[in-house]
Amino acid sequence: MKIRHPFVAGSWYAGTSDALRKQIEGCFTHEFGPGETPEVVKKASLKVLSYDEETGAISALGKLDKGVHESKHTHPSDCGFMILEGKLVDENGNEIKKGMYVRVPAGVEEGPYDAPEGCVLFVHSNGPLW
Repeated sequence: MKIRHPFVAGSWYAGTSDALRKQIEGCFTHEFGPGETPEVVKKASLKVLSYDEETGAISALGKLDKGVHESKHTHPSDCGFMILEGKLVDENGNEIKKGMYVRVPAGVEEGPYDAPEGCVLFVHSNGPLW
């Protein structure tokens, strides 16, 4: 009698993000797939410049792709951001443009924001952002 051993869910995925991306793209371009990869999803990314392990304070550069929408949210710490390129538009149509700074106290709701052209911003907080 053959014994079937348990298998860990997801263990067949590639081990690195680049390898996983190639594996997923291969599913789309395979002869049984649709033949092409879909348009890249709009995204936001964060490059950490400094991080204080004791307090959770962070300084970072953020990048929002063209068309990104950021929903209303709060942070557990005081934070702020300055637009370096592009702009954000709030729910009332107010534009936060290059050179403008926004400070948000801990627990205060901010957003939603849209980045119609994309945007690069400097972000900092005096404690954890999440």
